[in-house]
Amino acid sequence: MMQAYKQKDLYNRMVQQQASGAFEMQNIDADTYRKILEAHASDLYTPNFFIRIASGLLTAIAVIFSGLLLGLMANASSEEFLVPFVLFLCIACYVVLELLIKQKQYYNAGVDNVLMCCSIIFLVSSFFIEDYTGNDIAAASFATIFCLWLCIRFTDGFMALLSFSALYILIILLCSKAGLIGEAIAPFALMFISVIVYAVATRSLKNENLLFYHYSCKAVRFLTLISFYISANYFIINEAGKAMFSSTTSMPQTLSMLYWILSVLIPIVYIVYGLRKRDLLFIRIGFVLLIATILTIHYYHQFLPPEINMLIGGLSLIAISYALTKYLRIPKHGYSFENTYRNKKELMNVEALIIAQVFGKSNNKQKGFEFGGGSSGGGGATGNY
Repeated sequence: MMQAYKQKDLYNRMVQQQASGAFEMQNIDADTYRKILEAHASDLYTPNFFIRIASGLLTAIAVIFSGLLLGLMANASSEEFLVPFVLFLCIACYVVLELLIKQKQYYNAGVDNVLMCCSIIFLVSSFFIEDYTGNDIAAASFATIFCLWLCIRFTDGFMALLSFSALYILIILLCSKAGLIGEAIAPFALMFISVIVYAVATRSLKNENLLFYHYSCKAVRFLTLISFYISANYFIINEAGKAMFSSTTSMPQTLSMLYWILSVLIPIVYIVYGLRKRDLLFIRIGFVLLIATILTIHYYHQFLPPEINMLIGGLSLIAISYALTKYLRIPKHGYSFENTYRNKKELMNVEALIIAQVFGKSNNKQKGFEFGGGSSGGGGATGNY
């Protein structure tokens, strides 16, 4: 089994999270919510946010001082000995991580997150202790594979983000080694890899066998949408070309026009697609990238002083926000001002399943139970999660 956790614990934790969302949206009442939590107990340990921060800081301090102490004891000063010593620290962090999860069932508890990050840092650092040809490409390659393994093993969304980021950097490094051809194809290669990874993540979201990786897939989809725009933004391409490829010639007029069109068009396409599909991810990213596009245009073509632009932009955002707030107080065309941060259809399906499971298990103990509030939304018409 590739996962470090029991599937039952992961499933029960997911049901608890969905039940919490349903309870917050008042789809189920407090008594039903309590019964769901009792019926789907999970052994995974996830403390509150502040304890996670404290545990993570203490773990980071412990790793640093342990590494320094072992380095002093082993006299790891030469480069020849330093590389295996750093790799030893990487393996040690990973082994401790496996042992703690097996014994304590840590799940996003701060300790496990820091140990994962430390193992990656030690692995990548080992490639830069000695200077040799291709060390950056080797580091990015191993980081991509190792972060992907950590994501699969520990169902961690942050590791999925790091894996895609390392893959993105790897493509940039490979293109930088290819000279003028690499400089020409780099933006298109990066856009292509962003589209491919987005398609894989979207397809994985529809696969019920990958249920516990849905959060990781959503995180990767978010990053690919941003990376696709970054790969086509005129400012990024122009400035990165000068910095990484030591380019002294100006960009061809045709490519320059293409990148300007993509810089303006991509955010608009995101917003339009998000409005048509009622997808807040596309809408939010589209508006943020639209601001990036405006800043890109302002960098090369300054029509007004910066303070005037900021004043006009701020007043426009306030006016638009106020108008939409007033307009959407009564839901129109599937949009509402209310905080519906969860997918309602998903909540109703989960509610139907978990309530059916709760009552299916508790009918032998209690008879004639009637739950109070909320709507059943189909009441267990299907048994699929």
